[in-house]
This record gives sequence, structure tokens and C-alpha cells, in this order.
Amino acid sequence: MNIRLQKLFDTYNLQDKDRYEISQIYQILPPGKKQKLIDNFETIVGNITKLHQDIGLEQEILLGETLSDIESQIGIIHKKRITQETTDDLGEFRKMF
Repeated sequence: MNIRLQKLFDTYNLQDKDRYEISQIYQILPPGKKQKLIDNFETIVGNITKLHQDIGLEQEILLGETLSDIESQIGIIHKKRITQETTDDLGEFRKMF
């Protein structure tokens, strides 16, 4: 691996997954593009960081929506059970008279 690229990885403390993916891309780039990657590394890391933040936010939103859906379904099930119990109780009450 390129020593400058390794130093950049260490400087920016990228996740292992990001290091691996950038390394894989770097290996197949032509020399001029490899230099551009190194020259623009700070911008690239900024974009990666922003993407990770956006993904984290989306995950939080989806988790919140999922929890709301689960709570809603539990409420519906609870209401159905209460309705059924009430109907059963009324049936029993009518049988008594």
C-alpha cells in the first residue's frame, strides 16, 4: 500500500471498512487519479463522514417509525381483545336472564 495513503488513514482515523474500500479503489486507479485521491483525501473523508451521519439519522428515523408501528399494532390488538372480552361478558350476562 502507498505510504502516504496509510498516513492519511492514520491521520483521519477511518473505520476499517472505509480503509478497506478506499484501498481497493486506490489499487485499480491509474496513477493520475491515485494522486487526485491523495490530494483530495480530506474532502473524501468529509463526504464519508457526512454519509455515515446521514445513514445514522435515517436508521434512527426508521427505528422510531418501526417502534411507532409496533405500538400501534399492540394498541389495536389490545382493543380487539377488550372488545372480544366485553362481547363474551355480554353474552354470558344475557344467558343469565
